[in-house]
Amino acid sequence: MTTATPGLAQRAVHAAHAHRAADPDGFHRRHDNPEEWNRWVRRARVARTVATALQVPTDAVLVTDDPHRTYPTRTGDVPGDLITTTDPATGHTWRFIPDHTTPGQAWLLLDTCPRCSAEVPVTRIATLADLGDHLDPDTRSARDIGDAADHQPDCTGTGSTEPSSEGAPPCTRDPDPEPADHHRRTPADPHDTPTRHPGRTATTAHTPADIEISPRRFTENGCQVTAIVVDPAGTRTLYGTVTRKGAFVGSYYRADRVRRSSWRIVTALGLPLTLDRHPVDLPSEGAAVHVLTTVLTARDSYEAEQRLREALRLPR
Repeated sequence: MTTATPGLAQRAVHAAHAHRAADPDGFHRRHDNPEEWNRWVRRARVARTVATALQVPTDAVLVTDDPHRTYPTRTGDVPGDLITTTDPATGHTWRFIPDHTTPGQAWLLLDTCPRCSAEVPVTRIATLADLGDHLDPDTRSARDIGDAADHQPDCTGTGSTEPSSEGAPPCTRDPDPEPADHHRRTPADPHDTPTRHPGRTATTAHTPADIEISPRRFTENGCQVTAIVVDPAGTRTLYGTVTRKGAFVGSYYRADRVRRSSWRIVTALGLPLTLDRHPVDLPSEGAAVHVLTTVLTARDSYEAEQRLREALRLPR
């Protein structure tokens, strides 16, 4: 006995019912104004991209408001994207959020922390093989991308990257985490290794003891910036961090300390900011601060990518 494949009309009605059930307000308001329609179209594009990467039908992917994560915009905080993929064969659902380190190219798989039961990012997904590696892991490729803020306050994981019995890395929440210490460190420089915590007394391996290292704090685009400088005049910045409303956005550091040029960014997930799979090099500290305070605060990965491409065309 064979089962006939549903026709276009039947699949269209099924898709409409699914959207009405998952996001009734967004679905019914999509024609209200140009902004609502643009958001609907953008999320449709996200669904097509995810469906292609995971090799599932487009109507198996729904993109709705993330009830737990918001992103700042010029008009205020807005919900991010929550991407739900349903396996047509089994009915099992997988949930993802955008990976802002690779805008529009990869996503973070959400799963339940085996220790605190919070839904947290557990691995990066760009292809079907990435999901398969998470389900049947090779310990050599295990990665811990957890953020302590995603877990319950009393979660006390060990920080190991070994997959748990449920297939997710154990929780990495420390009961008393140091500020900006968990997955938020700038890459070490063999010639200059500053302290990890702005505001504390810092020393470097080859900096004379009589040269003062101090923090310089200022506000940019509604974000709080802390730069670590190596002299009282603040003429040479070693690295800096950016937060917004107490949430860590990322850090920046001088990639070329000899010519004092070329700055790079490390995102809140502890990974270098990339575009088209290449690290983003910025010409000045001001450009790095601009990207952190305007680009990485975008509401979704597509908007972040567009802002980044626009920022890289402008001299800073």
